[in-house]
Amino acid sequence: MKLRKYSKAELKELSNIHYTSFSDGILTLLGPKYLEVFYNFLDQSELEDILIFNKKKVIVGYCVISYDTKTILNRAIAATFLDFSKAFFLRLFNIKLQKIVFSTLFKVNSSIHESPEIAYIAISEEFTGKGYGEEMLNEVCAFLKKNAYKNIYVKTMDSIENRAVNFYKKNKFFLLKKTTVSGKNYVYLKKNL
Repeated sequence: MKLRKYSKAELKELSNIHYTSFSDGILTLLGPKYLEVFYNFLDQSELEDILIFNKKKVIVGYCVISYDTKTILNRAIAATFLDFSKAFFLRLFNIKLQKIVFSTLFKVNSSIHESPEIAYIAISEEFTGKGYGEEMLNEVCAFLKKNAYKNIYVKTMDSIENRAVNFYKKNKFFLLKKTTVSGKNYVYLKKNL
């Protein structure tokens, strides 16, 4: 599997992988069209790196590394306000989306913000369960180490159904903190590179 920077033409495919991987997230609830806008925002951001993992020219997965995850959604909403507003108002009666949006916009961020942090990491559905996630995570860590970073951080939901916590622990991440944001439990994990 090969790690590389993405091409602009692949942003739509990344937004599709995101849409199928993060069913309860704010971006997915805003719809596929807004996801494309969001990934175009990331493309122009100097505070994020998007890395593609492919096998024989097929995208297996991707990782968004943020150097300022504390503000990523607020920066995206501000930069794409008209698109965000349209997506939000088209789904105005989605109570779940309302709660997430208002808590995101008006919350005091309780993170123990460190960077770089994995903002999004996902494997295309056809490649899940085949060990590519671990291989991809190792490549991300090598990329960051090569760029003189000493640690990597990740925040993920803390629930029985979320296999990510065990995945990260198996890959030498350790627990930093548990917290609740917008009524959801999260864990912050760290790995020394």
